[in-house]
Amino acid sequence: MAEKFERPTTLKGKIENYWYHYKWHTLIGLFFVVTILVCTVQCSSRENPDIKAILYVDENVADLTADALEEEIEKYMTDLNGDGEVICQVINLSNINGTDNFAVNKSQRLFAEMAEGSNFLYILDKNGYDSLQTNLNPFAKEDYQNNDDVNGWNWNGSKIQSNLEIHKLPDDMYFCVRDIFDTNDSKKNKQTKINVETVMNKIAVDNKE
Repeated sequence: MAEKFERPTTLKGKIENYWYHYKWHTLIGLFFVVTILVCTVQCSSRENPDIKAILYVDENVADLTADALEEEIEKYMTDLNGDGEVICQVINLSNINGTDNFAVNKSQRLFAEMAEGSNFLYILDKNGYDSLQTNLNPFAKEDYQNNDDVNGWNWNGSKIQSNLEIHKLPDDMYFCVRDIFDTNDSKKNKQTKINVETVMNKIAVDNKE
């Protein structure tokens, strides 16, 4: 005759019985809870970055490459929004010249970001620069620019380019700051532009040949 199971009556016994029967269920559940919490915190941080940059080059660029570029730019930044973190968000809108829906959506996003006017740092290859500058003329001359043909800083030969060499980005890639279009532009946007220019000056000084 099978031995009759007796339910534990003490707290310790109940905990031991639960752990015996549901240990793996509990551990797996905790793993997913922690993963969700970490992702939520990271997404929340990315929703309020100190600086946002638009990456627009005429080739496919992996999001991992955009992440690596974020880390390089963050080396020259400080905590600008007072949340205790230094975060640059690179919005990867590269290879928008295709005909598929994904490329079309990226193209629309690029011009929407330009029209919206709150993003001031643009990282472009020559084709991207010529396209925007010819159609919109958004980039003014800056003290830190290191070439005569582009109103921006060319990363060719810089430490940043060397650090990201494995990612095979274009040899000539330009860091440009969008100008203020409207004299009535918000005080916040004007301060954002100043912050971006400060970062770009640091990058240019630290990467002088």
